[in-house]
Amino acid sequence: MKPLPEHIAHLREQFEIQKEPFERLLRLIDLADAVIKYHTALFAAGCRDAGTIDAPLTEFITRGLRLSSVSVWAYFSEKLHVRLRDSTIWPDVIDYHEHRLRPVTERLFCIRHELLTQGELCEEKATECLMVFSSLVHALLSYGMLSQAPLMLAAGDQLISCMVHGGATVPAEEVVQIDAPLRSGELYLRTMSGELISLFPFLQCRGVDRREYFYLYESIEAQPLGWRMSSNGG
Repeated sequence: MKPLPEHIAHLREQFEIQKEPFERLLRLIDLADAVIKYHTALFAAGCRDAGTIDAPLTEFITRGLRLSSVSVWAYFSEKLHVRLRDSTIWPDVIDYHEHRLRPVTERLFCIRHELLTQGELCEEKATECLMVFSSLVHALLSYGMLSQAPLMLAAGDQLISCMVHGGATVPAEEVVQIDAPLRSGELYLRTMSGELISLFPFLQCRGVDRREYFYLYESIEAQPLGWRMSSNGG
C-alpha cells in the first residue's frame, strides 16, 4: 500500500479492525465517502490552479461543498475532473477517474440505496457487499495516485507531512517552487513537478494538529465546510 493522507489512513484502519460484516461495511462506507470527498477537493483546487474555473465558479463550488452529502461532492468531482486533462497533478486523471474513482462512487450509491430501503443488512448480504466493494476501494487506494500528490499542512513557514505509511508519518517532500508565502493552517498539495497547490477553501484542517478531522467530516450545523475557523474556534 502506498502512503495515504492521514485522515484516510485512519478510516482504513477503523475498517480493518472491525470483525462483524455489517460493521465492516459501515466503516468501508465511511472510508469511501472520505476518499470521494478528498478527490473532489483536489480536483477543484487543481482546476483553480490551472485557471479552468474562475472566481464566481470557485465560490459556487465552495458553497456546494458546504453540504455534507457525498452525492453533491461526487457531482462536482464528475464535472471537474475533465478540466484536468493536462494537469501536472495527475496526467492520466481522465482514465483514473473512469476506471478507479467512478466505480467506487457508483458502488457506494448502490449500497447506500440498499441500506435506505432495507435498513441493517444480514450477515450474508453484508459479506456479499463487502467482497465487491472492498476490492474496488482497495484497488483505488493501492493505485498510488493519492501519494503522487502528497498532502501537507502549513505551520508557520514550515510544511508538515499529512501522509502516513505503515503507521509512520512520511516526511514532507521538498518543494521546488512556492509562488506565494505559505498561509499557516492551510493544506497544500505537492504536485508531481514539485510545486504547491493550496486546497483552501475546498478543504481545511480544524487546527494545526493534522490528526484532527478535516472540515469535510463536519456537518454544516457544526462546522461550515470550506471556511476558516475563528480564533475562538467558532
